Formats: sequence, C-alpha cells, structure tokens
Amino acid sequence: MRTRELPGVVNLVCFESMPKSCRVLDIASPQLLGLHLGLLQPGWSITYLNPFDPELVQMRHWADLLGVVSVQTIAGDAREPCRFAPGSFDLILCSSVLEHINDGPGAPGDAVVMRNMAGWLAQGGQAVISVPYARVGFEEFTAKPVYGAASAPGGAPNFFQRFYDAGSLNSRLLEPSGLEVAKLTYLGERFYHEDDPRRRLAVTLARSRWRYVLGRLYPWLACCFLEASNDVCGLRKPYIAFASLFKP
Repeated sequence: MRTRELPGVVNLVCFESMPKSCRVLDIASPQLLGLHLGLLQPGWSITYLNPFDPELVQMRHWADLLGVVSVQTIAGDAREPCRFAPGSFDLILCSSVLEHINDGPGAPGDAVVMRNMAGWLAQGGQAVISVPYARVGFEEFTAKPVYGAASAPGGAPNFFQRFYDAGSLNSRLLEPSGLEVAKLTYLGERFYHEDDPRRRLAVTLARSRWRYVLGRLYPWLACCFLEASNDVCGLRKPYIAFASLFKP
C-alpha cells in the first residue's frame, strides 16, 4: 500500500508553485516521504514533527545514511497550536497520521490538527493529506497501546485508527481546516474481500511470513491489487483518500 500511497501524496504537490526555498512541515508521515522530498528538492527546508521518539531516531538515522541534510526533526504534538508561528510553512504533508489521533476533551483530535495546519500555512500554501477510507467509516482497536500512548483505562480496548467515509472526511478534516479543497482522489483495493473493508491484503501480508519473500514484489503487487480513481464510486473497495488543500 505504501508503494502507491506515498507517490500519490507526492504527485499532488504543486512543485511549480512552491518557492525555491520552500519551507515544508511533515507531520509524522512515514519517513520515506520526507526523505524522498529531501533528495528530490535539496534546496527545501523540511521539518519533521513527531511525538514518538523511536520514529524521530529512525528519521535522523536514515537521513544521515542518505546524506539528506535538509531535514530537521522536532519532538512534539501537532495538536499544540503554538508549536509554530502562523504562516511558518509553504507546504504541509500529513500521510497516514490523522486517523491515529484519538479524540480529546472538547474537540476531535484530528480536527484540531487540521485547524492548526491551516494556521501554520502561509498564504497561497498547500497541504496534502492521506487517510484510510471506506464507504462506511469505522474505528479499529488493539489489545495493547501503540505509538507510546497510555493504556486505555479500565482494561478497555486501545484506539488504533479510524477509517473515514465521505461524511467524516468532510466534518472532521476538510471543513475544520477552512482550506480550499483543490482535489480529492482515492486509492482502492480490488480482488481481495471486496465486501469487507476490515480484511485488507496489506495487513494480511504484513502479518504473514510471506512478507519476507514478497517484499521485492510489493510495487508489482500494488499495481495489481490497487487501483486509483478521482471518483470513489468507481472503486470496488475504497482504501485511501487523498486531499490537496490550499490557503487562499
């Protein structure tokens, strides 16, 4: 899935409208995204924000190995509105992150991050996000907490992620941002449990020993099992939603 999701995010970036010294904020996306941009645009300044220390360590390690000197890592939570000054960035990326932000008191956590992103964007700036998507949204839980979160009280299941649908994508992400939606596009899965969004090929492979054998074939498998469309109704089984947003 990542072999299609991360290029999908990059393909939505309007490179031609970005300044030569573009200021980028990457909110805890898979590290390959920021590293790729660092190699592709060495003149850009990339800030990688993540509250989870192991992923910050990974980013610094891989940046050193690849010789990417334009990436700065910061430990912090994107729900903190004063983390950056208004208008600090020309481009903000947030891939496969918002769905993991649990709701806090007063407002949905993902909506808070979207509002903060809009404030941190400069006029004319762009934000690109990607989140899990299904025709009918749902949430997934785990027995143990992930990403350094505290355990749920009373032995309750621990929140892991949510799959958005058309309504929640708009009410929790797009509308709270106040940004102009330039494009929505989708990635869907085909040939694999089309009627069950909770059963996904990427998860099945990740949990099996076949991942050690099929790893080098992932790009080919992704082309075979995943399809992209600007019309979600044309997909057999929606899986990922992408949004390109601008600050007018």
